[in-house]
This record gives sequence, structure tokens and C-alpha cells, in this order.
Amino acid sequence: MKLHLSRATPSDLPELMALEFSAFAGQDLHDAMLGPDTPAMRARATDRALRTMTSDLADCWLKITDIETGKIVCGSNWKIYPSCMPSTTTTTTTCATGPAGMSVDCGEWLEGEERETAQRVVDDFLERRRGYCQEAHVFLNFLFTSPSCQRHGAGSMMVKWGCELADHLFLPVWLEASEYGHKLYSQNGFEDVEAVDTRFGKWVSRYTMMWRPRKVERMEGKGLVRQ
Repeated sequence: MKLHLSRATPSDLPELMALEFSAFAGQDLHDAMLGPDTPAMRARATDRALRTMTSDLADCWLKITDIETGKIVCGSNWKIYPSCMPSTTTTTTTCATGPAGMSVDCGEWLEGEERETAQRVVDDFLERRRGYCQEAHVFLNFLFTSPSCQRHGAGSMMVKWGCELADHLFLPVWLEASEYGHKLYSQNGFEDVEAVDTRFGKWVSRYTMMWRPRKVERMEGKGLVRQ
């Protein structure tokens, strides 16, 4: 399998959203944020991704394509915050348009108590993210791979891209790892920060907050000097 990594474009988003919903099937946190896997919810997620792709300066979607089939087999969404500034409305630090300013409305597909508890699990997730990301950083927002491409190196290819970018920007990298992705991130230098296992109503939120500390101190000549 020959893999090609490149920037995703707006025309790639429907295919990426279909792959994302398939990859995260049955995970409560994803369902609470984006809804069940239906054509309507995929369309809604595509519209939202398009808005952030075209308006959020920190947003970066990547794709990996199987050259032989032309199909996207892996996608990722990164948030790149090279500098931070004090927030004028909170006691936390806001990294440009970063996690400290992020919010998610669980939307119209839920009602009553179910919607309230879904919002609580999402708010808890985002509050932890805001609490940890208090400095300039690179954030891996989503990473998903087609079952047909697992164990072919696509996930590692994505993670290494982000780590190399962070090294050239002299920044740490943050992410939330599911139990399925934890080994991949550990193998690429990420460290556990907090294992989260919470429940609000029927919604279960289980993941590990991880980070890769800043690895590069400076550049000398043509090479990076690692700490």
C-alpha cells in the first residue's frame, strides 16, 4: 500500500466525515459532540468542519490517500497555536482561537435530560483541555484511520508530521488518546498526564490526556538541537 499525505481541501470533507464517523462508531464522546452516524449528522459535521477550515487560522486538516485506489484512508485535524495571550474574560490563558475559547453545543438531535447530560460530558472534556493547554502548543484534535489501513503506518505518518512541525516551532504537542490510540502515541514520545473515566447519565467519557513536551531547544546550522 502506497500512502500519500497532503493537506485536505473543502471537497475532501464529506469523505473525511464519513471515515471519521465510521472510525469513532460507538464512542460516547464523539456521539455527544457530533451526533449519531446518519446522513444528516454527517452533513452537519461537514458544514461545521468547512466553517472552521475557512475561518479558524489555527485549523489544519490533513489526509492520507491510498495512491492505488485514490481513497482517503486516514484523516487528522490539528490546531496550531504558536503564541498565547492572556484572556480578558477568564483566569485561564487563551491561545489565539484555541481550546480556552472552544465550545460545543450538543445540538438539536437530543432532548431533555439526555441533552443536558451530553452537554455536561462535552463541557467536562473541554474544561480539562482548557486547563492543560496553558501555553503555545500544537494540538491533535482528531485522528482516525480506515480499518482497511490499520497497521500500515498511516497513523504514525500523521503523528510524525505533527511532531516534526512542533519541533520546528519549538512547541509541545497535546492530545486526548482513546484506548485504541494510546500505544501509537506512546511509541511517538507522548506521555500520560491524566487518565479520565467519567460518566454523566448514559454518557461515558474515557480517554487519556497526553502530551509530548517540547523536544527542541534551538537550531544550529541545518540541524535541530534537542533538549
